[in-house]
Amino acid sequence: MMKSAKKKHLEVNGWRVGSTTDFLNMTEEPAYIEFELALSKGLQQFKDDKSVFIENKDMLRDGGVFSDCPIGWGPLVRQLFKDIREVCKRHESALPTVVQIKSKFGRLCFYLDHDNLLHKESAVAVAKLIDEAEKKSGTICEITGLTGFRHTKDGWYATLSENKAKELGYTKAP
Repeated sequence: MMKSAKKKHLEVNGWRVGSTTDFLNMTEEPAYIEFELALSKGLQQFKDDKSVFIENKDMLRDGGVFSDCPIGWGPLVRQLFKDIREVCKRHESALPTVVQIKSKFGRLCFYLDHDNLLHKESAVAVAKLIDEAEKKSGTICEITGLTGFRHTKDGWYATLSENKAKELGYTKAP
């Protein structure tokens, strides 16, 4: 935030002081950019936690599947990996390959390559686990991991805590 004395000094000398949004003549984009910046901080923290990759490297394709997985859902994703391993062990099935994990319309999307799941029982059980985790993500803030609700801003959806939604200018989605 610019000090008022500096702002006044600039304006007296012919400069116009405003926001980046004003300068770039932006309309809807700031909401998306603000959300992405907040989320990227959390994503970097999640990426920096190498243990999730080490623990599950045998299930990951190309090692980049977490690129869009919000930090707030880290514990949920860890538990999902653990539960999938347990199901596969119980059914003596090979582990599936995780293709991508991301947020879409404010909910977790967890994509697998099911080719390794040789038993119908394990495929059904894993699909149920994923469905439950995806639904649960709608109650967890993508950024903080606290209780969250679906919010919207300028057509963008996110599951956010009340405080984070207020901070980022989001309102509760219908």
